[in-house]
Amino acid sequence: MAGDIANGPKLRKNKLPKVGERNADNIYKFVDHGLREKYWYYLTKACLIYVAAIERGDSYQYLAIYRNIVGTFLAITSWKKQASSFDVNTLVRLGNGYGKDSGANYKPVELGLAHFRYSLGTGQYLIDVSDCGDVKLNGKVLSDNLNDNLKKEHNHGSEDDLVAKCKNFHEYTKKKFWYYLDEAKVIYSSVGSTVERSYCLVAYLNVAGTFFVLGSDDHLSHTCSVNTFVRAGNGFDQDSEATYGATEFEKATLPLEDYED
Repeated sequence: MAGDIANGPKLRKNKLPKVGERNADNIYKFVDHGLREKYWYYLTKACLIYVAAIERGDSYQYLAIYRNIVGTFLAITSWKKQASSFDVNTLVRLGNGYGKDSGANYKPVELGLAHFRYSLGTGQYLIDVSDCGDVKLNGKVLSDNLNDNLKKEHNHGSEDDLVAKCKNFHEYTKKKFWYYLDEAKVIYSSVGSTVERSYCLVAYLNVAGTFFVLGSDDHLSHTCSVNTFVRAGNGFDQDSEATYGATEFEKATLPLEDYED
């Protein structure tokens, strides 16, 4: 017995399933391990308190919530079926965690995932915007020849070249988020339009940073809403007179691999 204590607990080997045997239920613990290894400075001793898998054709998107004394974090990751790596789409702090001396005892959830599929009813829309600015409506790229009610525009350059259908959205965004967008210039804009609304994607640049904004302008109610507002990177030096084109977005891709715990 003394020898066992001196040698410490025996480690358990978690072996990555073979290709063909990987599924949404058995792969997330390897995604979880990859996240904790890469982002240890956020997720040290974090408890997994929620996880779900959304099936998206040939891939799964995982939504997971972690909590430790640093805070409560949402991790959104994507895994293509049978792949040996996964993409980190979002890792964001939602709010406070638990106090070090609070006595809180959060245990990990069982890895029997909840499964969801996108099923849209009549008049419902799923909007997907890629890093390069392409806008899809229910899986179809919005383009000039899709039909008379759907079209896409792109502009790179100054605020004067902002896509026309996003000018109201732009004014709304600049007013609502003035503390981020003071003296910000539009460096990229794109719009996907339907009869009901325009879905706008605008990138701004100022000395505070490069900001990526996604939202919509409702044609019927004449109201705008911002769905995503995120700082994508650094801004420019106030005295540099630098000019910037569209921001390049790099995905974080992490390997799925064996590990011991």
